[in-house]
Amino acid sequence: MTKQILIIVLMFLWVVEFSGEGARNSYGKSTKPPPKKPPTPSKIARRGKTSIKRSRRPTRSRPTSRRVSTKSSGYISRFNMQPNLNNVVLYFSPLDIRKRVGEEFVTALALSNRATRYFDRLFIIISYDPEYLEPTGCKDEWLRSLASTPPSAKVYYDEGYVVYEAQLQQPINPDKKNLFFIKWRALKPTEFTQIEFSGLGNTFTTVAHGEDDILGEPTDDRDGVISASVTITTPAEAEEAVMPSSSGFTGYFEGGTLQIPEFSYGIHLFLMPEKETVHLNEEFSVHIYLTNKERVPADNLELVIQYNPGVIEVVDYDEGNWITRGINIFDGLYHEAFPFDYQIKNLVASDKGVIYYKMGSSEPDILKNPGTLATIKCKARVGNLTTGLRFIMPDGKNDNATRVTFMNYDVLGSPDDLKDGITNCFIKILQ
Repeated sequence: MTKQILIIVLMFLWVVEFSGEGARNSYGKSTKPPPKKPPTPSKIARRGKTSIKRSRRPTRSRPTSRRVSTKSSGYISRFNMQPNLNNVVLYFSPLDIRKRVGEEFVTALALSNRATRYFDRLFIIISYDPEYLEPTGCKDEWLRSLASTPPSAKVYYDEGYVVYEAQLQQPINPDKKNLFFIKWRALKPTEFTQIEFSGLGNTFTTVAHGEDDILGEPTDDRDGVISASVTITTPAEAEEAVMPSSSGFTGYFEGGTLQIPEFSYGIHLFLMPEKETVHLNEEFSVHIYLTNKERVPADNLELVIQYNPGVIEVVDYDEGNWITRGINIFDGLYHEAFPFDYQIKNLVASDKGVIYYKMGSSEPDILKNPGTLATIKCKARVGNLTTGLRFIMPDGKNDNATRVTFMNYDVLGSPDDLKDGITNCFIKILQ
């Protein structure tokens, strides 16, 4: 009897062990199917349209402070954290662009400001790949109507930067607004390139109220921006896309496309003012531009530039420079194009009216491509006259002169003439 009772008890325990809520497998783990988890944001995005599209990788020079996870299968990137929707954000509209080679399109630079925070100053640096894209115009009537002085819009075609700056008459706080528009031309097929907010040295894209940058998180001065992605196809592959209207574009980028005469020998240096006519007390820039049609090698660059210090003041401009001691001309934007590994001199002798700039390189092909070497920031001090800036050339008496050499051989202009290969500039100053 006892044996029968024991068998019944064991059979009962066996039934409990392998049935119902308490089921376990031979390893002691529950065999009950796990509860269904709610779908992840990425799965929701795969099912249908999302209200926000994000670029396929973080911005290059101003990365987001949030972690971005990109699926290898090509699905949309998603934030692992919920963004603070009350933060001020700059973004491009549209965020995802598909165009044919040769076509033009428009991007709006848009502001999201749900907390309606005030701002009175914009300093925006936009980077792009000049191999694939070219900016052709700017439209900013709304900001121009609010600015205390005309906004500055400059494009650096060789380096791939657009720099926009505006100081407003008084603080404003729109909750959502297209601030201005840039028109682009697609140059070459590519599956992916970006138009992104960027930085120069320690200066980043800024939307400010006084001295306070209101973009993104207060603890991260690189936060608060979203880039646009661009796909450029051949005409047969492209699909039609709806873009904002491009009417009203003036193409007023200061300086515009550089019109450079061609030379069949050596390196040529230009002093190129952004304006040929300025007013008394107006600030203006003169770019030092280089061409090298024959792609001759060079390892030494020495510039000596003279100006009239009684008429023009050279203003210190050293943001991101290699050399910042004393009064300097600006080269911080051009280090990637001309990465000199010997930074010898960058000095303005304001009492003499002479600029000294000397760089060297261990790579002989450093000057083979055209581009801006440096920018001189000036201020007109006397009106009703014409003045100029000129390169001082070797004359056998002065060692401080403009030279470009390779292994001590002259490669500036013709090798038979030490005084050629340069173009000076003149500026008319109105009262």
